[in-house]
Amino acid sequence: MARYEVMEKPRLFRASRRLSARYILPDVLVIVACLYVSLYLRVGFEGWTQHVGRLHFWLPIIVGIRIVCLAAFNAYSVQWRYISSFDAVQVVKAVALSTALVLACTLYLDELYARLPRTVYVIDALLAIVALLGMRILARLRRESRVQRKTQDGKRTLIY
Repeated sequence: MARYEVMEKPRLFRASRRLSARYILPDVLVIVACLYVSLYLRVGFEGWTQHVGRLHFWLPIIVGIRIVCLAAFNAYSVQWRYISSFDAVQVVKAVALSTALVLACTLYLDELYARLPRTVYVIDALLAIVALLGMRILARLRRESRVQRKTQDGKRTLIY
């Protein structure tokens, strides 16, 4: 009789059931906002018009790479109300990898397309980490405060 081994699902993209617009759309909005803010922080109002066209060219590429990296590091495998420190580390790893990939793309495509200043990507990575984790932590805190309010409204009971 042949003996069969149970194969475990690959860890990459394991939680594809969570890849819905409900989870991805807020991340896309945060990533886009962080890119615009980081460009403004780097070049200011004077250089904005010179660089905003370049940002519009790179925006879909950067957003796509970042979403794929977040999915690859299973950032969508847990609901936001249950985020833990392990999930926070996964988000940081995904943002770091996506920033490295974007920098590599801009290095090799530099001759064909105009690039943004390099510090924009560093500022963007820091802002994205803070914003993505902040959004998830706020969802968890909102859930916990709602549950705590429900338990405080109940009738007090002594169990011995």
